[in-house]
Amino acid sequence: MEARGGNMVKVTVSCLPEVTQEALKALFSDIFNILKKHTTITWVEEEKDELIHFPPDKMVYGLGQEILAEVEGLPAGAELRFATRYIDKTESQRRIFGEDIVRVIKGHFPAANVVCHVKPPDPLLIVCRDEG
Repeated sequence: MEARGGNMVKVTVSCLPEVTQEALKALFSDIFNILKKHTTITWVEEEKDELIHFPPDKMVYGLGQEILAEVEGLPAGAELRFATRYIDKTESQRRIFGEDIVRVIKGHFPAANVVCHVKPPDPLLIVCRDEG
């Protein structure tokens, strides 16, 4: 099943300290569960609806002190263009969603300062995908 509207939500978590694959899998699972919890704004139902990415960092100095999570690719419903109330509701939901992402990461790395940027839906975004 393809994500509604063809979107794929992308979560990038940067500046993680050195951790095992098992620790990354646990963090992945917890972030995925948050995406599913907030399905009204993420539309994530299964793993192929999202990409959770942990890019390697070239500089090890400071890793784990500041952790940055960035969320993009949230789907924009048709209502977004017409209803200010819908936009206000979505903004509030995005804030709660971002706070949940921070809590999950902080649970894995309690000594770190964690920041999450949740980019608003882009109604002009065009998604092209080859499922082949």
